[in-house]
Amino acid sequence: MALVRDMFTRSPHKSTRQAARESGLSRHTVHLVLKKDLNFRPRKPHYVQELTREDCDRRMEYGELMLGWHEDWPKIFENILWSDEAVFHIGGFVNRYNCHYWAAHDPEVTVEKIQNVQK
Repeated sequence: MALVRDMFTRSPHKSTRQAARESGLSRHTVHLVLKKDLNFRPRKPHYVQELTREDCDRRMEYGELMLGWHEDWPKIFENILWSDEAVFHIGGFVNRYNCHYWAAHDPEVTVEKIQNVQK
């Protein structure tokens, strides 16, 4: 148990497979120690958008434009399909489902990501 705790305290981004290889324990044993004995859970970082000074002006312009459209067409917001879609980046941005870390409590790790890169 102490070996697994030390491994994940030093490197919380380590995978259970990597920890099993380094410790000589089975992956199942590493996973059980993390969950049952140490009460660690896999946590995901919170992504936040990097904002520049120009972004505030652009957001205000967009809001004013949308409000103007709403005056001309009151049902505009009922006709917009709002969705959560996937975006693929040329620069090799790692998707958040593959990023996690093990910790007993969520330290609320945030990762700032750049918007408007080539896709």
